[in-house]
Amino acid sequence: MLRTLKDREFPARVWMALIAAALACSRAPTTVTPSSTAASTSATDTAGSSATNAAISTSATITAEPTSGPTLTPRPASPILIGTEYILTDNPARIGALAELLAPIGLPMAKPLPEPFSWGKMQASPDAAIDFSRLDVFVREFQEAGFSDFLIALKSANLWGSRVSSALITLNPAPRPEYMAAYEGWISSVVERYDADRLADMPGLLNPIRYYEIGSEFSSYEPEPVAEYLETLEHAYAAAHRADENAMVTHAAFLTTLAFGGNPAPATMGRIIPPAVEADRCRLADYFNELVAGEEVTLRWTQAFAAEDLVKKVVVSAEQGILLINTAFTEDLIWLKLPLFQAGAGTAAWAGLVDVERREFRAGFYALQQLRRHLDGYEHVARLTQSDDGIRVYEVARPQQTIWIAWYDPGRLILPGDPVPETVLRLELGASPVTVESLITQFGQTTPDRTVLSPEGGFIPLSLTSRPVFIYREG
Repeated sequence: MLRTLKDREFPARVWMALIAAALACSRAPTTVTPSSTAASTSATDTAGSSATNAAISTSATITAEPTSGPTLTPRPASPILIGTEYILTDNPARIGALAELLAPIGLPMAKPLPEPFSWGKMQASPDAAIDFSRLDVFVREFQEAGFSDFLIALKSANLWGSRVSSALITLNPAPRPEYMAAYEGWISSVVERYDADRLADMPGLLNPIRYYEIGSEFSSYEPEPVAEYLETLEHAYAAAHRADENAMVTHAAFLTTLAFGGNPAPATMGRIIPPAVEADRCRLADYFNELVAGEEVTLRWTQAFAAEDLVKKVVVSAEQGILLINTAFTEDLIWLKLPLFQAGAGTAAWAGLVDVERREFRAGFYALQQLRRHLDGYEHVARLTQSDDGIRVYEVARPQQTIWIAWYDPGRLILPGDPVPETVLRLELGASPVTVESLITQFGQTTPDRTVLSPEGGFIPLSLTSRPVFIYREG
């Protein structure tokens, strides 16, 4: 079964459990001194959730050094496939423009929003032919733009074929028993059309599509009982492999915020804990109210946070041997930015890489492009153990060069206007100078800031914030 991370949750999905309560805060907006009490630290194998703005003054400085010699724990794996989601396909005439805008990042993978080509949208009745037109346009336009791989989520929602479905809402998308054969036929037909075996393929198909997700998110988006979903998954898996034995089939992603139901103890949850504490409730309310109101400084800060976060998630995932990751979101979620929705999707609604209509490139676009360049052709990624677990240093081994990617995770919530937590790391990298390149995070910035540092007693002193830096030797 494909091991995959589903990134549509973005940093915002981790915050969703806090947002409703935060926006309900009745206190008038005030300036609050950030709490010095740290929440539980972020997950050992997930990117930090804190956010910073490099333009703000720093707070206390901490000095940390590696424990007795860096510990390398490389995981043998193929280079991670980096993609973006969701590609909106409801307007076919717009897909080509979006593919053109995204192409310069150099990503190999993309994932379209699955609703427009769900089972019911592609097959109007049990006897109707399957309509591939919407999915064909997406595949054709993105392959021509240079994308080689896709993750296709196949949703079983169907007015005539699902167990509980209506024009307004689908409460149980699992196929009815009498239509399970039709559902399997739809799955097989989709996989067959895009497997590039020259049998019933899409005209002009350039590369096979190997990755399929059954459903899209095990939450209100995939609300059927677990047993019925697993039955659907079993049938879909078999049907996909009848069409293409090389198909990689994965279950729907899990929405992590659901794990907070019942207020479980940290021992039960492990380390998946948001960085906010009770004292942050009204600060979060103020932040999201400013974001919904379109306050420019808050918007740009959020876009910088999004750029930092997506880079961290890719680096951590690469070190963990994850096969693919779709960073989110490709575009802003316009409807979820409206006051009516009260920032219900967190910062995700404002985190798009591009604005198609304005032909605008956000900080995340350039940050992802910068990261892809540094990861190009890597052989393995390993985390270097530090005495402070909040310091993250990753060694990236490439055939002709070694690169280090580093940042600091203070383990607590940082919002616009807060002092930026900073630490100083002394990293032993040899005697010759190194270039330290900061991640692109600011709106309008297209090239990174670089500084050359020389060793001091064999160590390179690095000032780290949550903004990742790339460390390497020229040539």
